[in-house]
Amino acid sequence: MKRAVRKRAGKLRAKALKSLGKSKGSDLQSVSNRESQAQYSEVLALFESPTHENIGELVSEMARSLMQGTRQTAEEVAPGFISETDLGKIECSTGCSWCCRQPLQVSILGAISVAAYILENGLEDHYSPLLESYVQTIAPYENDYLRLKECFERCPFLGSDDRCGVYQARPVVCRAFHSTDKACCERVIVERSKDRNIPMFSRYFGFIGMRLSGARQALKDMGFDDRPVVLGAAVKLLLDDFEGVTEKWLDGEDVFEEVAVVS
Repeated sequence: MKRAVRKRAGKLRAKALKSLGKSKGSDLQSVSNRESQAQYSEVLALFESPTHENIGELVSEMARSLMQGTRQTAEEVAPGFISETDLGKIECSTGCSWCCRQPLQVSILGAISVAAYILENGLEDHYSPLLESYVQTIAPYENDYLRLKECFERCPFLGSDDRCGVYQARPVVCRAFHSTDKACCERVIVERSKDRNIPMFSRYFGFIGMRLSGARQALKDMGFDDRPVVLGAAVKLLLDDFEGVTEKWLDGEDVFEEVAVVS
């Protein structure tokens, strides 16, 4: 990592840690700010550290940090604000995959998380041909935000058993979405409803997104591209040249342009 980047990250992190140290409230807003600031600081710490051998290792660790932080917030923080009764309203279950029938729009770190997991577990030979076919199938939708809602293609990482093949590394949006009406989820897909209005547990969704907001702000403050990308297309791009793509990304090149969601 370039010295100028490490220096900027250090200054931003020092300011964030100072602010984090002053936050003492136990109300929802204070807790939300602390969770976001904690992830913000963790991302900057990785930019500041000179210990990573290459950019690929750095961004992989950045994605892992985000997913671990998100899981920690869900398991340790959210229960303090959400009752067991409310959590019991969630109808999502293993093998229920109605929400996986659309081109997911995720953060760049979400795509990196999945791509790194595939590479680390030697799954590229399995997923590369699936992604090649998938990208061709969704090409007519041109990554347009509204038009993508008209696509009901299965996620390329959804197995024949309707289980996620990259579950451990799934993006934050996959972790955050929890339906309170599974029948409605099914109806949206069966009827191919474009508005995709699903009753969801919005408060829980908010908790899961706290860490992501901090990570995205860190990338923005560092001057890096943080546009949402189409998951399958972005992972294919990364698998084709993980080190090269991530290095260009952190060099400021518009390397994710072809897979970015068009609003």
